[in-house]
Formats: sequence, structure tokens, C-alpha cells
Amino acid sequence: MLSYNRFVRQQQLVEESWRQVDVELRRRADLAANLAALLAGHAAHERAVVEEALKARKKVLEPDGGPAQAAECDVAMSAALGRLVQVAERYQRVTSDSRFIEVCGQLRDTEDRIAAARRFYNANVRAYNTRLATMPSSLAAVGTTFKKGEVAGVVESVKAAADLLMPVTGEIVEVNEALRADPSLANSDPLGNGWFFKVHVADMAEFEQLMDLPAYDVLVKNS
Repeated sequence: MLSYNRFVRQQQLVEESWRQVDVELRRRADLAANLAALLAGHAAHERAVVEEALKARKKVLEPDGGPAQAAECDVAMSAALGRLVQVAERYQRVTSDSRFIEVCGQLRDTEDRIAAARRFYNANVRAYNTRLATMPSSLAAVGTTFKKGEVAGVVESVKAAADLLMPVTGEIVEVNEALRADPSLANSDPLGNGWFFKVHVADMAEFEQLMDLPAYDVLVKNS
């Protein structure tokens, strides 16, 4: 259960960090629209580049389709914004406008925030993928008896290995061989097909002392 809770928490971190990237991409799209309006006010004949920027902005502001869709929209938005700035800089009355200077400053700050948000998102994706790669490399054999706290197996990930400690004293009566074929089950379905082994409990008093789900939630949040 603890492994599962950490897995879910990692998923939430990936989702939350992506939302921050999305917020910054949308902010940049809005700034591009401001710049397009400014250029249109000073040079109405530059309609093509203005419309290109507004079209790219509209795609960015569509309901979030996730990182893949955002990547496609980002290519179009970056290209349109680059052309918009390039055309705007041809006109002195535009570049001398305080609003142009302000929007360009905001765009630079936003680009920095996008880069930082992407780094954070990518780090969380790497951590999530590492947790997905976790696999049981060694499990105790059926019939083996362990005392509470003894090592009953080893779980390996890309970067580290961890011991599986017996939560109670008892005998291993069944081992989940399905984990060897699909180790990701340990994280994706721990309460269903991702169990490690089944134990015949020798001391029910130990079993009754185990934490329940709310207690595990508190432990994970504070770990």
C-alpha cells in the first residue's frame, strides 16, 4: 500500500507540474495576442502576420490535450510569435511604444518561466518512469517462515534496491509469479494483481497492529 500511495503521489506531481507548463504557455499566447493587437494598431496592412499569431493563440487556448498536443501548438506559436516580433521591429513607432517594450519584457519573463516549468515537469516524468521500472528481483519461496521485520525479498529499480520486510510473523503460502512477467503491476495494481506474496499469519496480534489506509496516507504525506 505504501508503494502504491507513493506511485499515486508521483502521478499527481507529474500532472501538477504539467499544469504549470500549460499555464505559462497560455500566458505567452495571450501576450502574443497583445503584441498582435499593437502591431495591427500601428500597421494595419500587416494583417497576415497578425492573423497567423491569433490563429496560433486560439490553438493554444483550446482545452488541454496534454503534452503531445501542446508540443504541436508550441511549434506553431513559437514560429508565429517570432515572425510577429520580427515584423514589429521594422516599425520605429511600434518599438518606441511603451506598450511594446512592456509586452516584450513580459514575454522574456514568461519564456524563462516556461523553461523552468518544463525542467520541473521533465524531472517528475523521469522520477515517475523510474518508479514504473521498479521490479521484484527476489521473492521468498513458498513454505519459508519469517519473523516480523525479517527480509522476505528484494525490490530493484533503476537506481536502487530495497528490502521487502515481513510485516508480521508467518509462513509464505503463495508467491505472485505474474510479477516476474509484468513487474509494473506492483505499482499500478497493488491491491489487485500486483501483490507480492500471501502469508499465513502466526500471530494475529501483530496483524491487528498494522496500519490501515488512513494511517498509511499520513505516513506517505510526512515521509
